Amino acid sequence: MPSDSGPGASALPWESTPLGQLFRNSPAPQLLLDPESGVILESNLPARRLLGRFHDAPMGCPLAAILPDSAEALDSFLRTVITGEAASLRVRPGTGNGGGSALLELQGTPLRLESGARIHIQLQDVSAEEQLQDAHAFHESLIEHMPDLIFQRDRNGVFRFCNEEFLQRIGRTRGEVIGRTTAELAPAEIAEGCKVGDYEAFTTDRPRHTEEWIPNPDGSWSLYDVLKLPYRDARGEIQGLFGIARDITERHRAEEQLRESERRLRKILATSTEGFWMGDFATLETVEVNDTFCRMLDRSREELLGTRPEDWIDPEDHPLLWRESERRKHTGNRRYELRFVDRKGRRIPVIANASTSFDEAGNPVHSFAFVTDISEVKAKAEFLKQLEDILEAFPGLVGMADSNLRILYHNQYATELFGPLHPGHSRVPEFHPEWAERIILEEGVPTAAREGKWAGETALLDTQGRETPILQTILAHYNAAGTVERYSTIGVNITAQKTAELRERRYAEQLNSISRLISMGGLVSLLSHQLNQPLAALSNYATAGIRLLPRECPESTRFEDLMTRIAGEAQKAGDILAHVRKFLKGEGPAFEALDINSLIRELLPFVRSSLPEAHPVPIRLDLDTGPARVVADYVQLQEALLNLVRNAMEASREHRPSDPGPVTIRTRQGDGHMVISIIDSGGGLPADLDVQALTPFFSTKAEGLGLGLWITYSILEAHHGRLEAWNNPHGEGATLQMILPDGETMQDVY
Repeated sequence: MPSDSGPGASALPWESTPLGQLFRNSPAPQLLLDPESGVILESNLPARRLLGRFHDAPMGCPLAAILPDSAEALDSFLRTVITGEAASLRVRPGTGNGGGSALLELQGTPLRLESGARIHIQLQDVSAEEQLQDAHAFHESLIEHMPDLIFQRDRNGVFRFCNEEFLQRIGRTRGEVIGRTTAELAPAEIAEGCKVGDYEAFTTDRPRHTEEWIPNPDGSWSLYDVLKLPYRDARGEIQGLFGIARDITERHRAEEQLRESERRLRKILATSTEGFWMGDFATLETVEVNDTFCRMLDRSREELLGTRPEDWIDPEDHPLLWRESERRKHTGNRRYELRFVDRKGRRIPVIANASTSFDEAGNPVHSFAFVTDISEVKAKAEFLKQLEDILEAFPGLVGMADSNLRILYHNQYATELFGPLHPGHSRVPEFHPEWAERIILEEGVPTAAREGKWAGETALLDTQGRETPILQTILAHYNAAGTVERYSTIGVNITAQKTAELRERRYAEQLNSISRLISMGGLVSLLSHQLNQPLAALSNYATAGIRLLPRECPESTRFEDLMTRIAGEAQKAGDILAHVRKFLKGEGPAFEALDINSLIRELLPFVRSSLPEAHPVPIRLDLDTGPARVVADYVQLQEALLNLVRNAMEASREHRPSDPGPVTIRTRQGDGHMVISIIDSGGGLPADLDVQALTPFFSTKAEGLGLGLWITYSILEAHHGRLEAWNNPHGEGATLQMILPDGETMQDVY
């Protein structure tokens, strides 16, 4: 490239050439760069001042060091200029030394000098230009996105500008609006109104504020608050106007609704069944009351206006009034009860709901209160309290439950019977035994729901789990829809009635048993009289047979043993007849010291021989190794044991006839007593068997007389003992247990 210095310029230094002088003295910031390294070779004073804002030493420094955030773009820019093309680049200096917000434009031009190729760069700070563009874009964006309608028209009514909201509201595009008049876009009456408004704004030369109804594209109308502002040119002449329109349709409707609400409120206050009072906040002087309030006090509105609350409130409630008057300065709504005094001096209990109204600055203006006459409520509450006192004192169960049978109320009787209840959580069935619960759920509640009422006998469980028989009535209460909303129940304790009935029934049974026992006593006496002679003869014959038995007989010893046993059994039969006769006559036992284990062993052969030999029942002895002494009547105790062991063997045989399980006889020494257990392998005891309530002739066997267990129970009772029975918890069969005082205890008794 030829030098720009002209002919002969190559002999001069760069600084002396016209180009160098122009470079040095130019008011525009300029740089001269080495194209290879990008180092600044020359810079004029304006450039040094400009770059000095962002870097301490621009001379001899790579331009990339001054503009580090734009290194990649700068490198591309320099390569473009080196190729011989002019180029420009906008960059931001680094954030150090006040940079960051500035924007520089670099205009690059390649040069060919005697000293070699160079790059000439002219700098320009375009930050202000950028800010102006940003401000313009911001304002334009702001106007475009404002919710108000903004437009500009010239003096001829031609639209020169409008924002996006304006276009959307009238349903037009920008091209359809700009350059056209209102008359071309709107109905004639609307256009004429706009024309008149524009003219007034031009002629008065001040903003004009109006409200205008404008049609929407969908045919509806909206009310706009329109502000029109004249604008002038540089010579001060009015060129047109700016318009700002805000849709106030909703506000207008809200104001209308507010006015309508005020009208309705006044009507409501006039017809309300609650009294309304409003007074001045500072003085509490009455400024407004409604008709209901006047009727409460039997005074006219004119008589009440200007009065203060203490003029018509019971003097006893004045302290409450003053306290509440102080509270109104610090709190919002207040609710309290007091009494009015009417014209005739009658006291009227009321509930006052008081509050305070404030102005826009937050200062209190009025105190007001809605007042409810609770005279009738008070009377009903007093009646309900009396009714509740009656229910609480009622000597029976009174309760109420919801449709899911959750308890809502219960009286004192229920609390004493069940303990603390939990309204809303406890359920009615929880306090009935299982059989009574079934009656309540399957019969009582369905019948009450269907017919309105049910009554029947059930039972309740007290805190100890004991059953209390009651005569219970359930009532159903229905809501407006005809469905059951809650149930109430009344229960009367019929324990005394049941006890009396049971006593009467047992008395009748006892009379029947006594009658039969009297008959049995006569029968036993007759049998004893008739059988004693044959038994005595049998015993004598056996004794004579022993004496007459020849000694030389080969089986003399065995015959003698048989004859001895015959005589013994005959004697035992006589003793038993005597014992039964004495027992039925009510004579007491003949006590003597006995070894219970020996008595059991003596009894065992007789027990085994008393049942068929086919499929015998095994008998196991589990006797205490220590002393087993008792004081008892030998014959009676043997009879009692014999009854229980026979019953156990029969139960085991009936349960498994071909392979009966064993019967175990167990003795154990306890603390002051002897326990004799008879454990069978039968089918178990009936569920309703109560050995403590045994009566004569009660039997679980189809062919039994019903005397065995009762005689055993009676014998033990006469020996200060007791009989217990239960089914074995693990395995088959049952256990009957005779509990007798031991020998030392009985000696203390007698």
